[in-house]
Amino acid sequence: MLKRATQVVIPQGDIQDFGQGWKADLSDATVNQTSGGCMTDDATDPITPAEIEHRVDEIWDGSSLEQRYNYLDYHFEIDGAYCRARTYLDDIGTVTIFGPFDHRGRISKIDRPDLERAAAAYLAKRFPKVKRL
Repeated sequence: MLKRATQVVIPQGDIQDFGQGWKADLSDATVNQTSGGCMTDDATDPITPAEIEHRVDEIWDGSSLEQRYNYLDYHFEIDGAYCRARTYLDDIGTVTIFGPFDHRGRISKIDRPDLERAAAAYLAKRFPKVKRL
C-alpha cells in the first residue's frame, strides 16, 4: 500500500528549510547550502521553477515499512509546456529531468528543446549530475 506521508508545496516567495543546511528561497530563486557553499542568482537563470514540492512516499506491507522515497520535484513551465525534475534526498547530488510534455498532468511528450535546455541549465547550476529520461 502506498501512503503519501508528506507533501510540502512551496509557493513563490516562501523560504523552506530542507534540513542538513539546505534552504530554498523562491522569492528570488536562490538556493544555497548554508554550510558552505553555492549561491545562484535568478538573473542569470533562463527559467525558474513554477513550483518545488517536497514529498515522502512510503510503501507499507501491513505494519512493516517496505520502501521510503524522500524527494524534491521541480516543476517548470513555458507557454503551457511542462517538464519536471526529481532529486532524491538520499542522493541529493543527482537530479533527473522528465519531459517535456504538452502540459502538466499529461505524459504526452513533445519536442520543446527550449524548455528542456532552460530547465537543464537551471539544474546544472545546483546539482553536480543532471540526467534526462
